[in-house]
Amino acid sequence: MKTTHLIKTSAMLLALAAISITGCKKDNNQDETVDTTPMQQLAVDQNNMEMSIDEATRDIDGVFASELKSTAFDHKMPCNVTIDSVSVNNDTITVLLVYNGLNCKGNLNRTGKIELKRKIGQRWGIPNSSLSARFIDYTVTRVSNGKSLTLNGNKLFRNVTGGFVFLVGTLQDSVTFETTATLQAVFDNGSTRNWNVARCTTFTGNQDTLQLSITGFGASGTYSNLVMWGTNRESNEFFTSITTPVVHKELCDWDPCSGVKVHVVPAASVSTTVTFGYDDNNQPVTGDDCPTRFRTDWVKNGQSGTVYQPLP
Repeated sequence: MKTTHLIKTSAMLLALAAISITGCKKDNNQDETVDTTPMQQLAVDQNNMEMSIDEATRDIDGVFASELKSTAFDHKMPCNVTIDSVSVNNDTITVLLVYNGLNCKGNLNRTGKIELKRKIGQRWGIPNSSLSARFIDYTVTRVSNGKSLTLNGNKLFRNVTGGFVFLVGTLQDSVTFETTATLQAVFDNGSTRNWNVARCTTFTGNQDTLQLSITGFGASGTYSNLVMWGTNRESNEFFTSITTPVVHKELCDWDPCSGVKVHVVPAASVSTTVTFGYDDNNQPVTGDDCPTRFRTDWVKNGQSGTVYQPLP
């Protein structure tokens, strides 16, 4: 009897040990925690980059809409921007803009310079007219958080439809520009990266309630419809395309209100889909409401998730 009891006790102990070992064993297929910070940062950096470029686009259009005359500056000429010099060399006119202060809305502070060049006799407002812009330590700082972005590099600016932004809603229904650029960006943490830009921007609506729709037309390798590509803060190459036009509204301080972007970082095996137009409760905005957040759906190494981020 004692022998039988000992055998049963030993069997029970072995079974318990097996259960304990099984319970402590790590599942090799269990998902590891994924750091989504670089994905989120890339989305924020691109929003800031596009905001800075769009601000410059409206400024440049306003400068040439005023025909470089101080008497015509009114609402077309940007605030706290001085035409430092105008020179002519052979068939090219060069205009140097100097920034020193807030934009007209008071939400962005700008410093630095933009050098503009266009052919003599080619009026900016005609279809397919073009000019080149060189950013010289052009720094845009958000008043709300004090974070800044500094740009250096070259941009080619084409007026596809002709006309001016200040005429939209009165004498014309829309105006479309195309921008290609190679820029060096210095971010708020001091890191410097090179970015490429290929954007088509269309202004519609009425004055003071304008809307800006953005698509991408760039290509690199197997990627198409790119709006931006280059290296992120982690020095990894990225490619960003627009799958649904991104719409910005003047009434919402030109924040992105709808549209979809896709960011791909091949070296990190990361793909993120950014959808604009969410409120503080992470719900899609409706009607004329302005969004405060955007949604990021990410996929990395077979894992996936969703993050809601505040607009910069």
